[in-house]
Amino acid sequence: MLDDVNNLLNSGSVPNLFQPDERMQIEESLRTAAKKAGRLNLHTSGTHEDFEDYFIERTGAHLHVVLAMSPVGGALRDRIRNFPSLVNCCTIDWHTRWPDEALEAVCDQILDDVDLELEQRRKIGKACVQLQHGALALSEEYLKRQRRHVYVTPTSYLELLKTYRAVLTAEREKTLRLSSGYSRGVETLLSTAEVVRHMQQELGEKQPRLEEMTEEADVLMQQIKKESTEVVEPKQAQIEAEEAEANAMAQAAQAMKRECDEDLGQALPALRKAQEALNTIKSADIIELKHAQKPPEPIKRVLHAVCVIC
Repeated sequence: MLDDVNNLLNSGSVPNLFQPDERMQIEESLRTAAKKAGRLNLHTSGTHEDFEDYFIERTGAHLHVVLAMSPVGGALRDRIRNFPSLVNCCTIDWHTRWPDEALEAVCDQILDDVDLELEQRRKIGKACVQLQHGALALSEEYLKRQRRHVYVTPTSYLELLKTYRAVLTAEREKTLRLSSGYSRGVETLLSTAEVVRHMQQELGEKQPRLEEMTEEADVLMQQIKKESTEVVEPKQAQIEAEEAEANAMAQAAQAMKRECDEDLGQALPALRKAQEALNTIKSADIIELKHAQKPPEPIKRVLHAVCVIC
């Protein structure tokens, strides 16, 4: 890996890695150390290549690379197969368990900006530590029974804290929404109670007038009932009697009309015959009648009847 870094720097495949002014600062800072190490002549200032070689050597001597990978899943196995140097040229240090103090300290750090009291944060830290120990115990029991590893790493503990924080935030928001809704409901109830109180007060003030109006209405109803009994009912009876009399007179008139119609029906033929007979009278007949000093008896009777009808 260090050879790769040296090759990368020496080949110049990273152009403009340092600006000219930065390169000058590096050369000046390395000048004294390079002379002490015998890399530069005491009477010469050295070239850029000399300083670059010395810089790369010191960088390689002090460069340390730390790779952090989780054993969960098959990614670590695949990387070891693809890069065997991870095992051959690296020192593997397994960090699987943290002490309780470290777990509690991490919990305090993660929940530092959460609005919690000191005693609450301490209890939450102890509860999270217990959960971590419980998960470790279950993983060991699972390994004994099923012969399979379930890794409970510090990353799992961090995910637990993040999940707890997210759930706590969501529940607090939900509680705040419910509290706000309850507050609005209580305000509505209080305002409604105030309105009811005012209405009850107005009703109490109007109660005497309401009782007076009720008494007046009762008196008026009694009066209407009395008038109905004394005036309306007799008038009604009188009207009914007059109506019955009028109906009787109308029926009598109808009967008389029917009789008149019958008589008229019998008289109309005679009238038409009389009109026909009248149309047969001539002026000479009238003159002759005038000269008659003593008309016959039948003619007298007819004229007498005509006079009666007219």
